[in-house]
This record gives sequence, structure tokens and C-alpha cells, in this order.
Amino acid sequence: MLKWIALIVVVLCQTAAYAGPLEDCEQDRDADRRLRGCTERIRQFPRDATAYFNRGSAYLSEGELDHAIADQTRVIQLDPAYAAAYLKRGLNDALRQVNDLKPKELLQRRYERLQSYGRFNDTTER
Repeated sequence: MLKWIALIVVVLCQTAAYAGPLEDCEQDRDADRRLRGCTERIRQFPRDATAYFNRGSAYLSEGELDHAIADQTRVIQLDPAYAAAYLKRGLNDALRQVNDLKPKELLQRRYERLQSYGRFNDTTER
């Protein structure tokens, strides 16, 4: 009896350790595996908004902002009530805009913003 229980436990553990492409799309530890899994899931179920959302998140973690924005936009097209997609797309777009700026331009914009709030003056008293 104990041998059968041990055998069942071993089989269940091995089954749980293997995740197919559909399950790979849900995990968030390995971005490459998530990309492959979600791409396969989208191929099988082209109207799966969650697969696009997860793949967009994986693209973001890989630094592929344009692909991430495209996937989040597709999520919104498929399911306009998917609120997290609006947030994620906005954040991705903001990141892309910041990445497009040169460091000097970024500092200049920040300086201008601080000046407009009255928190930074050109004349500093010494």
C-alpha cells in the first residue's frame, strides 16, 4: 500500500513539474517561456485577451515596449472592460517616451516642471 502511495506521489509531482504552452503563458518567472507560451495560446485562441495581456507583460520585461503596447492595445480591442490593459498600456507608453528622450532633454523637462511648481529658482542664495 505504501509503495502505491509513493508511486502516485511521484507521478503527480512529475506531472505538476511539466507545464505546456498554455500553462507557460500564466507563469511570470521566465519571460522567454511566457512569450512562447502566450504566442502559442494566441495561435490556438486568437481572441484570448488574457494571453495578449500576459504576452504584453512579458514583452515589457524584455524591454520590447512597442510590442508590449501593441499587445495591450489588442487586449483593449478584444475586451474594452479589461481595465488593467489601459493602465499597462499607459505605463508602457510613458516608458517609451522617457526612453526616447535624451538625458539632457529629460533633465531639462524635469527642471522646467520644478520651476513651474515654484520649487526651484535660478537664483540661489549663498
